[in-house]
Amino acid sequence: MGPPHEHLHEFTRGRSTANSISILLSSICTTPSVVVFLDLNKAFELASPLAIQETLIHMGVKDRIANVRFQGHFSQQKPLENGTPQGGVLSPALFNTLMSNILNIHLPEGCKIISYA
Repeated sequence: MGPPHEHLHEFTRGRSTANSISILLSSICTTPSVVVFLDLNKAFELASPLAIQETLIHMGVKDRIANVRFQGHFSQQKPLENGTPQGGVLSPALFNTLMSNILNIHLPEGCKIISYA
């Protein structure tokens, strides 16, 4: 999968709000700027499963499947179809794959996207 985008600070070890603020301030202190903040409510629950799947396929990752172990026995495997599982250990990584797509949008010179959750 490779390293995260340099401006991706959500759910990324060693990156924090302070990093995002520092990048933002260093960008706007020297030039006239417009800053837009976007708050995504229910981001995990509403993340498009098709967009996640397409991004993962592009990155070389196969479909997500899961099963349950109870009293030493495993259930049948089932595909995970909706969003990212709330509380799942992979949910932040899956969400970051979607945010990486946004961060890789080609923008005019001088425009920058910084992502933090």
